[in-house]
Amino acid sequence: MHADGGKDFVFHLRLSGHLEVPGDGAVPRFERIRFKLDGGRVLSFVEPRVLGKVYFVDAASYPSALKGMQRMGPEPVERSFTVRYLAGRLKGRRASVKSLLLDQAICCGVGNIYSDEALFRAGILPTRPAAGLAAAEMVRLVGSLKRVIRDGIRWCGTTLADRRYLRPGTQSGSFQRRLKVVAREGEPCRSGCGGTIRRVKLGNRSSYYCPVCQK
Repeated sequence: MHADGGKDFVFHLRLSGHLEVPGDGAVPRFERIRFKLDGGRVLSFVEPRVLGKVYFVDAASYPSALKGMQRMGPEPVERSFTVRYLAGRLKGRRASVKSLLLDQAICCGVGNIYSDEALFRAGILPTRPAAGLAAAEMVRLVGSLKRVIRDGIRWCGTTLADRRYLRPGTQSGSFQRRLKVVAREGEPCRSGCGGTIRRVKLGNRSSYYCPVCQK
């Protein structure tokens, strides 16, 4: 957020931080910083795990702690996020495609939920080495990433049982009602293929997939 006097507020939410506008003088649990707004309302930075941070910096000179933000790749919804771009970034990489989609220098804004859902839509196993993806699979993956992010925005985000994500007015998102694989281990695949959703650990993160629909 741009402030007066050439200053910026930079919010790094990390795993569980969020911004909230509480009503009726309420103080949200795990509130770390409170900003007073016009009209008597407030904006709270809420962070249960104390991992997120807020920086107040010179807009023309970001500190070294924020240099990583300047190395972030494009978001899937950007025009520059093309099949050619992603194929170039994944070329020759033996790491799993899921792990590389979580690399913010490659695929900014894609986390655990949206990578799993995009890989399901594209019919690609999360454990596949990125270098082994065929050209047609890359086309499907880029299209799936774009669509799943747009769907997440359309349905106001994903609020699971842990309640880590809430909208600023403390309402839940609704994309969780449309998830095909995430948090559905042991349940039947919603595609009607007859498969059962499985879970595998990749880099200490749970990945969900359908062994029938994804190859």
